[in-house]
Amino acid sequence: MYYSSRFSAWFISVLLVFLALSFSGNLFAEESNPAFLITVESIPVRPGEPIIVEFTSGPGNPKDWIGLYKSGAPDRDYREWQYLNGLSQGSLTFKPVDEEGEFQFRGFANDGMTLLGKSDIFEVKKISVQVTNWETKTVGNVTLSIPQNWQTTPPN
Repeated sequence: MYYSSRFSAWFISVLLVFLALSFSGNLFAEESNPAFLITVESIPVRPGEPIIVEFTSGPGNPKDWIGLYKSGAPDRDYREWQYLNGLSQGSLTFKPVDEEGEFQFRGFANDGMTLLGKSDIFEVKKISVQVTNWETKTVGNVTLSIPQNWQTTPPN
């Protein structure tokens, strides 16, 4: 009885590892064309701003496509995608992302899930302005407070 329960626990552990390794291939595709390059041109990316990407060295199939992903998301969880319409190089403009975070573009072949290439991970982040040393200026009957010095700083 002791050997039977020990064997069962071992068998279940091996089976779970096997299943995890088998299904992980369905979540993230392997790159089939490492020469396919996707570059985010509109860096830095701010929430609410369109994102421009350039692509080169694609196979040129009419239904090759590029998708926008949250970093680490499975390949099927794109936020937006666009066909390349047979082009092997060019640029695309994607809709603005409204939230901060890390994102990535991925290119796929011929209306399928064969990965052609990925962009570097990029960050969408708000910018804030810090103003110090206000001074008062009077022009005619109008008095204004304006900053003497200002600089952009990333948000906390």
